[in-house]
Amino acid sequence: MRASSFRVLLLILASIASFSATAQRGFNYKHYSESSYSWQRVHISLTKPVAGIQMKYNYSGINHYGKKESDSYTKRLPQRSYGFGIGSFFPLAKVSKASKLAIGADVMFNMYEWDVIKNAGVMYNTGTHMYQVADVVVAGSFNMGIPVTLDYRTGCDAMQSKDYNTCFAIGAGVYTNWAATTYYEFQDANTWSARPIIKMEAGLRFGMCFKLRAMYQFGKISYFSYKNEYTTFDETLDIEGKGTFMLSLLIIPTAFSWSREM
Repeated sequence: MRASSFRVLLLILASIASFSATAQRGFNYKHYSESSYSWQRVHISLTKPVAGIQMKYNYSGINHYGKKESDSYTKRLPQRSYGFGIGSFFPLAKVSKASKLAIGADVMFNMYEWDVIKNAGVMYNTGTHMYQVADVVVAGSFNMGIPVTLDYRTGCDAMQSKDYNTCFAIGAGVYTNWAATTYYEFQDANTWSARPIIKMEAGLRFGMCFKLRAMYQFGKISYFSYKNEYTTFDETLDIEGKGTFMLSLLIIPTAFSWSREM
């Protein structure tokens, strides 16, 4: 994790904590009550991840004529990407009548498809059974991420209250990512990384609570790394992403069960 990314993360976290402490000193909670049902905060998510992923290939060796040869190139991988997840938040402190400081946590599953063979098999009939081989991803990466953030939250979801029709949140923290990647005939690779993230959410309560979340993951992510050193040639292949933007639709289906305080 780069030092500059750490500084940005610490600055955001310090700002949120400072604002929380300042606001909390000036608020009287005498008439405030809060629902204790944590399941009422759980959301499901649909995500569109966008990552600038590049493949770097290098080759050097001696051909069958005894002469040296080399090849090197970099290309941006095309991608079809999608994801889903589940998450919630855990209140730490009340900031004002309508806001809180909280810990946010999600489990996210994102898929990047760089090359897919359509109808990889044929459909045939044996007389008793019919078979069809589905599309096969020959180059792609399946990712599981766990973002944990310190959030400032305000509005209906923060209070779990029908007294508010909108909600807003900002936060920063760490995104831990595990990736299982396949790339053509090369051996599959498993990698993991932890990088700083920032996020912003805004939403409306309409029976259920619907929110849009924008999240950005800083730093380089290694999806695939291959290296072979033989007596006659060396070959390396690396797949990396530099920063990932994730736009998600969040739905809290249990918002209809929130109470009214006013």
